[in-house]
Amino acid sequence: MSFVIYREMRDGDCNFVDKRQTGIKNIRFAFLKDNQGGRRVLKYRKNAEQVLVLLKGSLEIITETGEKYNLGPRIDLFTEKAWALYIPVDEKVTICSKSGYEAALCSVKAEKKFNFQLIAPSDVKEKVVGKNSYERKVFDIVPPDFKAQRIILGETLNPPGNWSSFPPHKHDELNEQEVKLEEIYYFRIKPDNGFGFQRIYSPKSNIDEAVVVKNHSVVLIPRGYHPVSACPGYEVYYLWILAGDVRRLNPYEDPEYSWITKKV
Repeated sequence: MSFVIYREMRDGDCNFVDKRQTGIKNIRFAFLKDNQGGRRVLKYRKNAEQVLVLLKGSLEIITETGEKYNLGPRIDLFTEKAWALYIPVDEKVTICSKSGYEAALCSVKAEKKFNFQLIAPSDVKEKVVGKNSYERKVFDIVPPDFKAQRIILGETLNPPGNWSSFPPHKHDELNEQEVKLEEIYYFRIKPDNGFGFQRIYSPKSNIDEAVVVKNHSVVLIPRGYHPVSACPGYEVYYLWILAGDVRRLNPYEDPEYSWITKKV
């Protein structure tokens, strides 16, 4: 299978991950862009919980019962925390915008129904992870303790030249040491002509691939360890979405590289 998906950024909907992608069973992902603003009904995936993450601009979202949720403004995903809305299973919503927007629609197979939940920047938990050349900022938007069935979601910011998802970790088995979760990353680069790299490897599955990540690309992570690096001079942002039957983050570090975090 191909682990990376490249798309040209343009006005309209861009479906990155749908039923055509092998290896990813639970997660679907689309990028929404509207330069003009206006009003539209958001398409929904049957039997799925969804999270709409505002990447740029501002939105008003109206439910079928008339409830209204305002997201934004968000000027820049590299400098401001996210606004997001959790949309319950099988709920239709209408999006309204006066000045345009960019958003990520993240959906995960689900059966249980929860309430609509607005996530403001003040709700997003920020932490600095790692140190030196693998220090980065991680933002938990929909953490495991959020009221949802399967979806876990957040954002990571790599400083220029730094690594993240490092030391390499995985979450592709269900045992005492880890929880089985599939994942995708959606990337943005600043400036947008830059690039990064992601390695996906699994000795057990005989996989070892390195892919170039560009602005507005998606990497599929059905299994394996998956570290990321940013090239010098360019910041790397990625939105990460995970899903599995057990909703818990318990990543397993590659023992070959875990000495790095134990070094005094």
